[in-house]
This record gives sequence, structure tokens and C-alpha cells, in this order.
Amino acid sequence: MLKTRQKIFLARFVQRPVMMARRIAGLGPLTVVQRSGLMWQLDLREGIDFAIFLLGAFEPNTVRCYRTLIKPGDTVLDIGANIGAHTLHLAAAVGPTGRLIAFEPTANAIAKLKANLSLNCHLSGRVECCQAFLTDRNGDRLPAALYSSWPLRKAPDLNSGHLGRLQPTNGAVAASEAEKLGVPWGVTVWCDLEGVKPGTPAQKVIDYCNRWHAAVSGTGYVPGVYVGYHAGLTPTQLYRSLRFTHYWGAYNLNTDQYPAVRGLQMKQLRPARKDVVPNFGIDFQIDKISADALGGRPTLLALEGWPELP
Repeated sequence: MLKTRQKIFLARFVQRPVMMARRIAGLGPLTVVQRSGLMWQLDLREGIDFAIFLLGAFEPNTVRCYRTLIKPGDTVLDIGANIGAHTLHLAAAVGPTGRLIAFEPTANAIAKLKANLSLNCHLSGRVECCQAFLTDRNGDRLPAALYSSWPLRKAPDLNSGHLGRLQPTNGAVAASEAEKLGVPWGVTVWCDLEGVKPGTPAQKVIDYCNRWHAAVSGTGYVPGVYVGYHAGLTPTQLYRSLRFTHYWGAYNLNTDQYPAVRGLQMKQLRPARKDVVPNFGIDFQIDKISADALGGRPTLLALEGWPELP
């Protein structure tokens, strides 16, 4: 059996004439195709996607094998589901009475997995997607990035062995920690956007935040963004380029730095001496909460009997 590195070298060789022919035909690397009775949204610059495009399936021998093992009505776990290369075939194998649970920790891959599922509506009802990292020990922390992309173009950031690229697990940590703490679904979980290194491209910040949003919202929580010092985005970018609709501002955020149009739903107040609790070692802050300019409010946890938000 070929190793991943050898597969990538072979795919690069085959990909060149295919991409050249597509360019001549006025076609780009992104495409939606039907293969083996399933619909796929593919990026032909990626190794897994290109294999599906060319061969009809990623690892066809594996697909043929588990189709003989899985029966209608079975429950199957797809651990490390990536873009759904096996998820869709497995979902077809379990049938309408079966169940498939797909686990994928990286934000980029699970977004592509959900896109592929949306193209196959007859399968979506039997598939549950979880952005999670499974281990054999309790308490293991989710790595900030994992290998889930195998580009067919050489680049300095690829692994020297298997030629994979690390992809962030944005948002999955926040969602999993909130769930561990027993925070109920529907509560706003906040992305801390501050301290962005000067010179960081705005699009890089936007992509990070939107991947975080997708991961948190995909687990049932409501994503919000805390806009602090050196957020790296303009008020217009905060409003128009991010998927967020809930904004919380730092105490030193000036009004001309608020997200355009919508504004803030929560504003940190400057720390005051009266806020300090004697002999209590935990710092806390006071926030002013109100509806933003479009009527949006955060969903927060409160003690029973506390008043509703204004």
C-alpha cells in the first residue's frame, strides 16, 4: 500500500494536465460534481478532493470493504471525518434507519463536511456532525491545530513527512470547555479579539473569527465577539466581514471603534476600587448591558430571580 507522501507525489503528477485542461476550458479549481451517486463540493488543489474527483471516492478499496460490513440500521462512528470523504459513503450504507456520528476537530474540514452533507439532503437526517477531538484519555486538551489538509502544491509550511498542512481547531476549544462546565446551549460564548499583532492582514483575522463562529454555533452556542485593544479590524470590517451579531466592547474602546451600524450589546466599565471584594482572590469586572442599535442582546446565565436585560 502506498504511503501518504507517495500518494501526494502521484496526485501532483496527474493533477497538472487536469488543471491545465480546466484552465483552457475556463474552469477554476472549485467544482461541484456527482461521484458514485453522491454530490461533492471539491477544491481540486487538495489531495482528498482530487482523489474523489478522479477516482469517484477517496480510498475506493476501503469504501468497497466497509460497504460489505455495514448493514442498514447500523450505528457507525466516523472519527476524523475530514471533508466527509467516507462520511457520505458510510451514511449511505447505514440506510434511513441507521445513524452516523462524524467527529472532526478542525474548523476548515468540518465546514467542508457540512457543505457536502447539504448537497445530499437524503443523508443529512441520519448524520450528526461533531467538531470534537477524541482521545483515549479524559482531560486531554484539544491542540490548537491538527493536520487535515493535503495540498497538491508545494509550500514551506507542509509537513516534511506526509506533506500535510496544519489547520486550526478554532472555536472547538471554547465550545467543548463550555459544555464541560455545564453551560446550556443557547448561551452566548465570546471570542476574545484583542492584541492582534500589528501588520497582520485583516483577512487573516476575519477568517479566524469566522471559523471560530462556525465551530461554536455548530455546537448549539451563540457566538459573540469581545472587541478589545488592537482588534485588528475596522468598525466596518467588524460589522460587514464577520458573521457575528453579538458584540462586547473593552472599557477603553472608543465610540468610533465600535462595530459599524450595530454597535455594542455589552460594554466593560473601568475597574473601580468599589468593585474589589475584600479577602476575595478572584478579580471581576462590571459590564453595562443593553440592546444594540438593531435590537440585539446577548444571552447570558443569571441567578434565578434576576431582572431581564433592558
